[in-house]
Amino acid sequence: MLIYHNSDKDHAKPAIPDLRLGHYPTGEVYTGRTSGTGTPLQNIAKRDSVHDYTKLGFGPAKLDKSSSSYAAIRGREQQMIEWFRQLDKSANKINGVSPSNPKRTVYCNACRTAFGRLNQE
Repeated sequence: MLIYHNSDKDHAKPAIPDLRLGHYPTGEVYTGRTSGTGTPLQNIAKRDSVHDYTKLGFGPAKLDKSSSSYAAIRGREQQMIEWFRQLDKSANKINGVSPSNPKRTVYCNACRTAFGRLNQE
């Protein structure tokens, strides 16, 4: 499954979707984000059509969250990667936000403020 989260404050500005791509035979989930000036679903469809994981049998991509906050979307991507790793279902090979990224706490806090904790959804 591919999951995208989207930032859509102003369609004239790049939108930042976050996505999930599911690999249905294995149950693995790839989490990421994309950008564009279309609607969240248009941006995801465009990214899905050329995504490397789509070629590996993941998909179709699904919208998870949409926000005008870049920081919240960065945090959400990482939150979802960690969630699916905890379930041993993440197909992500690397973090969306590096543990050494000086803005990691900012992104994670923005995500929790915008979307809450995963166990609260």
